[in-house]
Amino acid sequence: MEAVSLLAPDPEESPVGALGAEPGRRLPGAAGTADPAFDRDLAFDQVVARALEGQPDRFRHGLAELYHAPCRDVATVRHRQEVMRDLGDPALRDALRGLVEGVAEVEDRLRRAEEIRHPQLAQRAHLEAALLLVATLAATADAFRQHPPFSNGLRALAAALDRYLGSPSYRAFADEAQAARDALDRIRYTLTLGSNRVEVMPAWDAPDLGREIAETFARFADAEAAGCVGRDAKPAGSAGHGTGGRIPFLNHVEEAILERIARLAPEPFAQLADFRSHAAEPIPEPLRRVALEGRFLISYLDLVAPLQRAGLPFSLPDVTAPGGADGEDRADDAFDLALALSLRAPGAIVPNGWQLGAGERAIVVTGPNHGGKTTFARAFGLVHHLARLGLPVPARRARLPLFDRILTHFPREEAAGDDRGRLAAEVARFREILDQAGPAVLVVMNEAFAATGSEDAARLGTRALAALLDRGARVVFVTFLDELARLDARVVSMVAEVAPDDPSRRTFRIARRPPEGTAYALAVARRHGVTYELLRKAMGT
Repeated sequence: MEAVSLLAPDPEESPVGALGAEPGRRLPGAAGTADPAFDRDLAFDQVVARALEGQPDRFRHGLAELYHAPCRDVATVRHRQEVMRDLGDPALRDALRGLVEGVAEVEDRLRRAEEIRHPQLAQRAHLEAALLLVATLAATADAFRQHPPFSNGLRALAAALDRYLGSPSYRAFADEAQAARDALDRIRYTLTLGSNRVEVMPAWDAPDLGREIAETFARFADAEAAGCVGRDAKPAGSAGHGTGGRIPFLNHVEEAILERIARLAPEPFAQLADFRSHAAEPIPEPLRRVALEGRFLISYLDLVAPLQRAGLPFSLPDVTAPGGADGEDRADDAFDLALALSLRAPGAIVPNGWQLGAGERAIVVTGPNHGGKTTFARAFGLVHHLARLGLPVPARRARLPLFDRILTHFPREEAAGDDRGRLAAEVARFREILDQAGPAVLVVMNEAFAATGSEDAARLGTRALAALLDRGARVVFVTFLDELARLDARVVSMVAEVAPDDPSRRTFRIARRPPEGTAYALAVARRHGVTYELLRKAMGT
């Protein structure tokens, strides 16, 4: 089967091609790698953990890498977005899910076949895996013919499947598998069970009671039907019947019976052995790769489906190159995905938005503590990262630049053995960020330099923000320092609002407007009777 990719226009650029590399290594097609600070600060580690719940262990590492392998160009993002639009159609999503789960089941059966020590039983298990692959590919190809996809990725997969299924090599493989199965099904034998012996003889002309029993009990339970056991001679069915594709391990008596059946009918078992030697690895490597890609996309759709049912919006953003012609960075009704996933009632989430136009490079978020500032900053970073992955973002609509890197600077506890002090560690960490800053970099900073006094924090914060802007970076800066929001025209001020009639009650709305820290402090002071005038009056002065 030829190489195709759901994640990249060029299959060789798919991040799956590099899976299995050491964690932290740069992946082809990726614009970055897993960053523990990014994961922790934006709670992306929580998002990935939820997405991987229920996934087989063998896929977890590869899927985690894909969640940390963003695209490096707009064309790749749009390629993935087309596929995601197709997967909005339940028929196409079910077709891809069937392929993904079918290939995984074939892999499981092949592994189990390797664990079986009895040669004929191992060969039969391998045959059943191959027949399942044939059925899976036929069903997927048929589903795509009935519901033709529109995206280049799924159309390429459908076309590749059709060509593969029509190729002489595949037809020979499928025909040989079916012929081996038919030959086993034609074997007829009789078991005579005595107190100390078992005899296997050619079948005499009698009904196949084993098949009749299996068909009868199949109505009541999805279980394997055993053969019939009695004290006298009983017809016992065919060698290919009764397992439903699930090959059991045999005890020593059953192994002895199987060996006698093989001697009774050597040609079908020779045919079975030949098939395993001819088709030792029936799954083409490109099929494994595209199945993992499909698992990645479906895992995200499954992750966000409950949030969508709760009424939260998701959309595929319009992506542009960093600092594009209009420089616009906009999202409407965006929300923090990690927070939404953690809530029992995600519909209670308060969405927020932002809009940066030409020449605007930074958002400075001020306002009262516990007013949603950090949540807004996390939402900003996660929306941009998910856009880089080509996935639907948690926002009603968005137009976003595609950043090469997203760097974060959040408060840290002092590390044991680090004698620099918290402020010195913050400055050193910021220096690392500044060395990487540029027009294609997004920096999310939360309460930086809060370990020092307000005067020093203002001086450090102002210099840090100015340095990032001078390097052309996009910045979100959460701070208690109003003066940062007035730095220059490149900075947009956003404020965490409180209820107009009760300044102690947070609304969790983040609005674009000038900072009003003093006004907020005065309102709180009035509410609690501690303004200068009220205090003087209370003291009688």
